[in-house]
Amino acid sequence: MSTDESAPFPVFLATVVGYVIAASLLVFGVIGVAAADQVSDPFGIGILVLGAVVGLATVMLGRGHRVGRVVLAGLAAITFVVAVVYAFAGPGYAAGPGIATAVVTLGTIALLYLPQNSKDFFTRR
Repeated sequence: MSTDESAPFPVFLATVVGYVIAASLLVFGVIGVAAADQVSDPFGIGILVLGAVVGLATVMLGRGHRVGRVVLAGLAAITFVVAVVYAFAGPGYAAGPGIATAVVTLGTIALLYLPQNSKDFFTRR
């Protein structure tokens, strides 16, 4: 982190989760672009853009910018809704991964907004 004060553990953990999500999205995006000719629904460019946005928001989050916190939490909230819908309305095999994704995204939002030291970290900026 390139701040004069290190981030508290909940913010650090949310930052790590953000980097993992961004890296995963970027890898899936590259795979999607590479396989675009073989699939009926090309999605690679959209996933690459989403990965870049999540990555940028995560960098901003790690540096203590409120915008990064809001963007990452907003994307996590959207992902939570999509994961819950997919878990219950998607195919049967999607229930487990959908619920797991919902738990991780809800946990990320909680790490950013519930602990007092997280709130303090962003109000001092």
